[in-house]
Amino acid sequence: MHPEARLHIVAALVGALTLGAMGTHLWQAEHARREMSRSTLLEAERRAAQLASATATQMEELVRGIDLGLQQLRSSYGGDPAGFRQTVRSVLGTLGGGMLDQISVVSADGNLLYNSGGLPGPVNISDREHFRVHADNGADRLYIGRPVKSRITGRWIIPVTRPIQRQGRFAGVVNILLFPDQLSAQLARIALAPADVVVLLRSDGRFLARSRDWERHMGESVLPDRPFLQPGAAESGTFRAPASLDRTPRVFAWRRLPDTGLIVAIGLDEAALLAPLRRSAARQQWQNGAVALVMLLLGGGTVLLLMRQARNQRQLALNEERYRRLHESMMDAYVQTDLAGRLVEWNRAYESMLGYTTEQLRAQTSQSLTPSRWHDAESRIVAEQVLPRGYSEVYEKEYLRSDG
Repeated sequence: MHPEARLHIVAALVGALTLGAMGTHLWQAEHARREMSRSTLLEAERRAAQLASATATQMEELVRGIDLGLQQLRSSYGGDPAGFRQTVRSVLGTLGGGMLDQISVVSADGNLLYNSGGLPGPVNISDREHFRVHADNGADRLYIGRPVKSRITGRWIIPVTRPIQRQGRFAGVVNILLFPDQLSAQLARIALAPADVVVLLRSDGRFLARSRDWERHMGESVLPDRPFLQPGAAESGTFRAPASLDRTPRVFAWRRLPDTGLIVAIGLDEAALLAPLRRSAARQQWQNGAVALVMLLLGGGTVLLLMRQARNQRQLALNEERYRRLHESMMDAYVQTDLAGRLVEWNRAYESMLGYTTEQLRAQTSQSLTPSRWHDAESRIVAEQVLPRGYSEVYEKEYLRSDG
């Protein structure tokens, strides 16, 4: 293969290897970035699940305490009024802390019979969901109603209720009314980043409390595609999705409270989670770009050198071809020898003059082709002219032909 062609092939291989190395380096950097992001989000899922579990335990203890208070109030109501008022004070003292609004008792027809904050006048709540669920269903169970605005104070409340039954018949409802703003404030203390959210939901997905912008979203529900709302959903789990309300991408974890079906969901802001990685990735991109540039310059420089060498080889080949043609076209005999007398190069006129073939001349030396009487003279010419000056004066000599 011609040297120029070999250099072109080597240059192409160097270019391909350079581009391949650059591509591999950038791919590995991007793969590492994605793996770091994936690991960060997986760790966030685990952390969100732990927070959801801890928060669910707190909410379960709160609900259990409220239910115990409702049962004590129900047992005490209808007996000694002073004893009932003492039970009310005890429940408020135990479960208070600014989270409870009022304790009330409603008759079987929905009229307000007792309110710990006082009776402002006739109030009927027979149309309220948290009353109808007991009036229409005789089961003795705890019920957590939808957030509503109090008809007494105008403030958002969450009714937590149990039915009053007398001789197996529905006789009214006892209510403990929670403040969703106080409950939301308690949830807000759990959030870690400004855009993280902690929510308490009913089993139908309706908001009871939210750590951020709670009042704006009271009465609203999460999107129906949330995993915890699907039939047969697990008691806990994680997922990633834009939030139902503000559409902020978050890492979510949920846990369902037993018995009540309430759902605690933690949403960790993906942007805040990935912000350190993005800053690091920005720096890494500059570094990767610098490495790629160095690789490109080195590889490109090598290719350019090889291409220049190929051009030089081509020019040298052209020069040699011109020289060969000139050499072969010369009418005069021409021979080049080294200092030891070995024949290095000759033309066809030289072969014709001596009657030797090319192969035969390769076995000859200048001394073997020169009569012995010329040996001393030529040795003096080499010593006195060629070695000091690099050339000799023109002189004549004899050669021995192949035929003698």
